[in-house]
Parts: sequence; C-alpha cells; structure tokens
Amino acid sequence: MEEYEITCVKQDFFGNITHVEVNGKELRSETIVHWLRIKKYSFYTYKEDNKVYIYPKKNWLSGWFLTTDPYSDQANNLEFLCKC
Repeated sequence: MEEYEITCVKQDFFGNITHVEVNGKELRSETIVHWLRIKKYSFYTYKEDNKVYIYPKKNWLSGWFLTTDPYSDQANNLEFLCKC
C-alpha cells in the first residue's frame, strides 16, 4: 500500500479540519477518510519528530474525521500541523 505524508491542515470557521495537504495538493478530509477506510492508501505525519499514522474515526457529534489516535474522540487531533 502506498504511503503519503500529510503536511498541513485547513480549518473551517468553527475550527473543524476540512482539508489537508498531501504532496502539495489540497485534498478534502472526507477523501482521505474514504481512502483509509477502503485501504487504498496509507497516510502519516510527523509529530514531535516521530512518524505517526493517520486513522479514520467516527463519533456521534462530528461524523468522520482524521486522527493519529484511533482510540480518541478528539475530532481536531491534527491541529498540531501548520495551517495550509
């Protein structure tokens, strides 16, 4: 499975992450969630110089989102990345 790095995030007015940047291209978070769920691609980022993988997660309030912690319900887990 091919791996790609997520380098930055874009948030809406409410602070929800709506887009991420992969290889210089802005992609919707929903697209990344879909690709992860069907196991088409794998995504990662670097947090404090450590490579961490991205997982799709769903909670009752915000729906599907991306996270580095598949056991967390924190929808904005990627906020540590710079803004696109």
